[in-house]
Amino acid sequence: TLGNAELKLAAKIEPEAKRAKIELDAQSLPLPFSAAGTAFKLSDFSGKGSFTAGELAFSEFESRAFDGSLSGNIRLRWGPAWALDGEILARQVDVSKIAGPLLSSGRLEGKGAYSMRADAAEKLFAAARMEGNFVIQKGTVANVDMTRLLQGAATTGGSTLFSEMGGSFAADAARV
Repeated sequence: TLGNAELKLAAKIEPEAKRAKIELDAQSLPLPFSAAGTAFKLSDFSGKGSFTAGELAFSEFESRAFDGSLSGNIRLRWGPAWALDGEILARQVDVSKIAGPLLSSGRLEGKGAYSMRADAAEKLFAAARMEGNFVIQKGTVANVDMTRLLQGAATTGGSTLFSEMGGSFAADAARV
């Protein structure tokens, strides 16, 4: 069992042959492979999984981010090349925190799969790919008044309320 002085990080490790079980709890967990210029952190992280000399896998994790909750699984592999992949489920996420210029309010629920492959750890996010489905409840599209636009008015600004918006997405480091 490992932990830090402030009890903000605790890990329980149980060796089993060539693999070890791990349980990790952290009040704040910065992602070590974040995109340049970002300081994305997960809060209240809890994960269970295993690791070997070349892989760390959390078969399940739960965390808080963007004023909502995230859960899923993670698999990180290293060696001559690096790979990070898994699935993620988002619940009650504040959509303005991830799509602020486009959506100014709403709560997002979604599920997706992500993968990253690179020859070095620091290049993982530049090679990120994610796809999935989402539903946003009780939201606002920012800077567009759809009612006035559909009436033929040349308008900029305003906003458009909606009760539900859903769809699927695919994103990589260069586009959504």
